[in-house]
Amino acid sequence: MKTAPASFLAMIAGWAVPLTGLAVWQLASQGRTSDIAVTGFWVGFFALVAWALAVLPLMLRYEQKNIFSDLKFSWLGWSLLAVAIYSVLLPALFGKTMLSIIWYPAAMGCVAGIVFALLVKRPDRK
Repeated sequence: MKTAPASFLAMIAGWAVPLTGLAVWQLASQGRTSDIAVTGFWVGFFALVAWALAVLPLMLRYEQKNIFSDLKFSWLGWSLLAVAIYSVLLPALFGKTMLSIIWYPAAMGCVAGIVFALLVKRPDRK
C-alpha cells in the first residue's frame, strides 16, 4: 500500500484501539461509559490535525527508515513521533496539565506503527 493511505489508516487504528480500550475499561470498572463520544471526537480531531501537519509529511519523506516501517521498530518510532507531536501541539494550546495523559498518544503511536508497518510491508522485506 502507498504511504499516504497507509499512514491515514494507521492513524485511524491508533485512534480507535485505545479509545475502545478506554470504553471497555470504563464499562468494566463503572458499569457505564463516561464522555466517550466527546473524548473520541476531540482525540480524533487532534489526531487528524497531527497527521496532516506532521505525520504525513514525515512519512512521505522518511517512510523507508526502519524506525517507521519495520515491524520490529515501528511501534517505537511512531510512539516517539506521537509523543513529540502531542508535546508540541496540546500543551501549547491547553497548558502543561495535558502532559499528564502523555501515555495516550504513546499508545496511539504504538498501534499506528504496527498497522503502518504491516500495510507498507513489501515482499522483499522480511
